[in-house]
Amino acid sequence: MKKIKLSILAVVVCIALSACSWQQVFEGEKEGFIQNEIQKQQHETNSDISSAYNQIDTSNWKLYTNNKYGYSIKYPTNVIKEGNDSSVRFVNNEGVELVIYKSELKAGENIDETLEQHLKRFYDYYIDQALNHDGNELYAKPYDIKEYSSYEINGYPAYKTNKPISMDSENAGIFVKLGKNIFNIQYVEANGNFKDFTEKSLPTIYKMLSTLTVVTK
Repeated sequence: MKKIKLSILAVVVCIALSACSWQQVFEGEKEGFIQNEIQKQQHETNSDISSAYNQIDTSNWKLYTNNKYGYSIKYPTNVIKEGNDSSVRFVNNEGVELVIYKSELKAGENIDETLEQHLKRFYDYYIDQALNHDGNELYAKPYDIKEYSSYEINGYPAYKTNKPISMDSENAGIFVKLGKNIFNIQYVEANGNFKDFTEKSLPTIYKMLSTLTVVTK
């Protein structure tokens, strides 16, 4: 009788283990399917952006030159430029924004450092504020290098994220080094319409960034 109970228990255990194995296989296949679909959509989106990007003519675009920080960028005639040297905003009639900030902890600071050193300095600063001055660690997140991937703009070294990481906005961000200065570039989709933003605005934003150039004073 004891042997029969042990045999039944063994069968139950085998069935349970088999069920777990099949569940793991199913979950693995499900996750793989989801990732494949995401990659497929991203590939299709990137192809659409690339096609639209290549068709954009910049010959009649305006040129903005920032003499204080030594760079220039072209922008379409239907885009309005706002702000000042430290924070330049380009806004189209649909409310889509491209913003170029001089990235600095203190106004007027002039520190020649790598992008990695810059992000770490900002991240450490906001972590310190959170730990010792009743701050919020979320303010450090936009400077966490793990949130970014290596990138370049018109040959200039950069780090980019494709997702919103700021605690108070829907911005995607890029940090780029132009000469000795480091800038935080953000672009915002209007009205949360990602499809419309991707098809109409993102190719133009990328085209604008392709004209970003260091200007010697």
